[in-house]
Amino acid sequence: MKENTKKVSKTNKENYRQIQSKWTLPQEIYKIAIGYVKAYKLFDKIIIEAKEGKVSLNTELAAVNAATASMYKDIIEDTLDEYVIKEYQSAVWENIVENVPLDYVSLKANASKRTIQRWKQKFIWGIAENLGINFGNLGRFVETIKVSEEEIEKMFGEKKGDNSE
Repeated sequence: MKENTKKVSKTNKENYRQIQSKWTLPQEIYKIAIGYVKAYKLFDKIIIEAKEGKVSLNTELAAVNAATASMYKDIIEDTLDEYVIKEYQSAVWENIVENVPLDYVSLKANASKRTIQRWKQKFIWGIAENLGINFGNLGRFVETIKVSEEEIEKMFGEKKGDNSE
């Protein structure tokens, strides 16, 4: 009996390779970055409450929260201006922060859904980059730590070059 040596052809889906753009993030990093953008209203609320005196700025924690919220809010606003062209900024913003469906914002912006998605992807990539959470780009954020010989001696209890056992 002859064995079937004919190769089974792959389906189109198996042969299809999704194109990875420069703006693609790992799913976990994407979720973190988009979470910061979705929290924009919370950051704004913290800042307003601090300015209105609803939260006592005498406590260290309240002051740190207000300063941190202000920093994140500025980063989000600056990144939107830096990474998304003016004509699509409101569409991207409404889709992420206001949860307006992509169909509606694309019609309002007079653009295709794919165009808005691309600008949204670029914006979220910029958020990850500006917040320093884009681990696909670690080389940019990692610093070399130099440890002195004295610190090594303290850690290991031996001098460099001391090979006695």
